[in-house]
Amino acid sequence: ISAFKFIRAVDNQVLEPDVYHTPQGYTNNPIFKRLVNYIPSKISYFVAYAAKGYPLDMKQYQHLFGTTRIPGSAADSIKKVDRRAEKSHIAVLTNGRCYELPLANEAGQAYPPAVLAASLREIHAAAAKAGPGPNMGVLTTLNRDKWAEVYAQFREAAEDLFECVENSAFVLTLADPPADSEAAANANTTTTTNAVSLQNA
Repeated sequence: ISAFKFIRAVDNQVLEPDVYHTPQGYTNNPIFKRLVNYIPSKISYFVAYAAKGYPLDMKQYQHLFGTTRIPGSAADSIKKVDRRAEKSHIAVLTNGRCYELPLANEAGQAYPPAVLAASLREIHAAAAKAGPGPNMGVLTTLNRDKWAEVYAQFREAAEDLFECVENSAFVLTLADPPADSEAAANANTTTTTNAVSLQNA
């Protein structure tokens, strides 16, 4: 839920600016923060600077979610998914497989923690039943040039898996399900509890 709200804030550019407030400055008070909302963005930096506050660069925030580095033979490239929070999904990796978990319903409302926890439990059980998958993630541990070569070879053959990861807001990895069913049931309970706490973090 917190991640969804943060992604939406980044999308709508309504995050509170990161500012280094000096002890002698006037920027770290409610009155200045209210006033600066009415100042054009082109000059707001200079106004804060004059008030002895130093706004930090937040341009990279737009790359926090839905951004993947694609390996290439000569140089890597950046793939940015132009997608609103309401249409985003999480890539859930477990047991060598990738599952898409939507962040919001069709109305654009974030799913409650209980629904997300149930979905994660379902994914964990499905991965256990399906057995180990191709586990492409391990290939990223290769030497960069070798990884670029392997990526080019497998990208088309495992397109669904790569698209699941590359088009996601971010990736969540669950521990692989244990072999015996009793341990798997206990692991599912633990995973669900952790999933809820993660969503509320």
